[in-house]
Amino acid sequence: MTANFHVTEHSAIEQLETRLTQAFTPTVPDREIHETVARIHRGFDGSKVRDFIPLLVENAARNELRALAGGARVPTAAQVELRAR
Repeated sequence: MTANFHVTEHSAIEQLETRLTQAFTPTVPDREIHETVARIHRGFDGSKVRDFIPLLVENAARNELRALAGGARVPTAAQVELRAR
Protein backbone atom coordinates (compact mmCIF):
# COMPACT_ATOMS: atom_id res chain seq x y z
CA MET A 1 0.00 0.00 0.00
CA THR A 2 1.39 3.38 -0.92
CA ALA A 3 1.35 6.32 1.45
CA ASN A 4 -0.85 8.31 -0.95
CA PHE A 5 -3.47 5.57 -1.02
CA HIS A 6 -3.48 5.39 2.78
CA VAL A 7 -4.07 9.14 2.99
CA THR A 8 -6.96 8.85 0.54
CA GLU A 9 -8.59 6.04 2.53
CA HIS A 10 -8.01 7.93 5.78
CA SER A 11 -9.59 11.08 4.29
CA ALA A 12 -12.58 9.09 3.04
CA ILE A 13 -13.08 7.59 6.52
CA GLU A 14 -12.92 11.06 8.10
CA GLN A 15 -15.46 12.37 5.59
CA LEU A 16 -17.87 9.52 6.16
CA GLU A 17 -17.58 9.97 9.91
CA THR A 18 -18.49 13.64 9.44
CA ARG A 19 -21.53 12.66 7.33
CA LEU A 20 -22.66 10.13 9.90
CA THR A 21 -22.19 12.63 12.71
CA GLN A 22 -24.32 15.16 10.83
CA ALA A 23 -26.97 12.52 10.20
CA PHE A 24 -27.17 10.95 13.67
CA THR A 25 -26.45 13.81 16.09
CA PRO A 26 -28.05 14.41 18.59
CA THR A 27 -29.79 11.00 18.58
CA VAL A 28 -26.49 9.11 18.81
CA PRO A 29 -23.56 10.71 20.69
CA ASP A 30 -20.55 11.76 18.59
CA ARG A 31 -18.27 9.48 20.59
CA GLU A 32 -20.45 6.46 19.80
CA ILE A 33 -20.36 7.35 16.10
CA HIS A 34 -16.57 7.67 16.15
CA GLU A 35 -16.12 4.39 18.02
CA THR A 36 -18.49 2.56 15.66
CA VAL A 37 -16.67 3.80 12.56
CA ALA A 38 -13.24 3.03 14.05
CA ARG A 39 -14.25 -0.50 15.11
CA ILE A 40 -15.72 -1.36 11.74
CA HIS A 41 -12.72 0.14 9.91
CA ARG A 42 -10.31 -1.91 12.06
CA GLY A 43 -12.21 -5.01 10.96
CA PHE A 44 -10.77 -4.49 7.48
CA ASP A 45 -7.14 -4.22 8.65
CA GLY A 46 -6.00 -7.39 6.90
CA SER A 47 -7.80 -6.73 3.63
CA LYS A 48 -5.61 -6.63 0.54
CA VAL A 49 -8.14 -4.90 -1.71
CA ARG A 50 -8.90 -1.55 -0.13
CA ASP A 51 -10.79 0.30 -2.86
CA PHE A 52 -14.26 -0.17 -1.38
CA ILE A 53 -13.45 -0.16 2.33
CA PRO A 54 -14.80 3.37 3.00
CA LEU A 55 -18.10 2.43 1.32
CA LEU A 56 -18.33 -0.83 3.27
CA VAL A 57 -17.50 0.95 6.54
CA GLU A 58 -20.12 3.61 5.92
CA ASN A 59 -22.85 1.12 5.08
CA ALA A 60 -22.12 -1.07 8.10
CA ALA A 61 -21.83 1.90 10.45
CA ARG A 62 -25.02 3.48 9.13
CA ASN A 63 -26.91 0.21 9.76
CA GLU A 64 -25.56 -0.08 13.31
CA LEU A 65 -26.25 3.57 14.08
CA ARG A 66 -29.81 3.29 12.77
CA ALA A 67 -30.36 0.44 15.20
CA LEU A 68 -28.91 2.56 18.02
CA ALA A 69 -31.12 5.48 17.00
CA GLY A 70 -34.11 3.25 17.70
CA GLY A 71 -36.27 4.20 14.76
CA ALA A 72 -35.59 7.92 14.91
CA ARG A 73 -35.85 9.60 11.52
CA VAL A 74 -32.30 9.82 10.19
CA PRO A 75 -31.40 11.51 6.90
CA THR A 76 -29.82 9.52 4.10
CA ALA A 77 -26.24 10.13 2.97
CA ALA A 78 -27.56 12.09 -0.05
CA GLN A 79 -29.66 14.35 2.20
CA VAL A 80 -26.67 15.02 4.46
CA GLU A 81 -24.54 15.85 1.39
CA LEU A 82 -27.16 18.32 0.14
CA ARG A 83 -27.27 20.03 3.54
CA ALA A 84 -23.50 20.48 3.51
CA ARG A 85 -23.59 22.48 0.28
